[in-house]
Amino acid sequence: MQGMHSSETREASARLRAGGLTFSEVARALQVSRSTLRSWETSSAGLVVSTTCPTAAGANVDHSAYAALLGFYLGDGCISRARGSYTLRVSCDSRYADVIEDVTWCIQMVRVVAVAHVSAPGCTIVQAHWKHWPCLFPQ
Repeated sequence: MQGMHSSETREASARLRAGGLTFSEVARALQVSRSTLRSWETSSAGLVVSTTCPTAAGANVDHSAYAALLGFYLGDGCISRARGSYTLRVSCDSRYADVIEDVTWCIQMVRVVAVAHVSAPGCTIVQAHWKHWPCLFPQ
């Protein structure tokens, strides 16, 4: 999957920051955005994402489902911390049941996990909890 940073890059970032380099210096050295570096440091201060995540372990992810879910996520999605894990949320217009079904299917194909639908005025939020969402969708 393009755009994802290896665990080696994350570890190098931690070593360089521990050595006193600024976010800007580390960003230039590793060619990673400062916001990504800050996100890694913030997440490691709280909830640590396992280095044995499915992407690092070479798990066979359904690439077409992942590509579609990435599109939904970039369009109307977000990832937030919740209850010692992360929650992927995608907001969908309630009038489009097929889109809600597609988002649900994509989540289940990428990760067999319970998917919930939360109703809000005019929209349905499709959400699922999993500690590795940030591994699949780096911030």
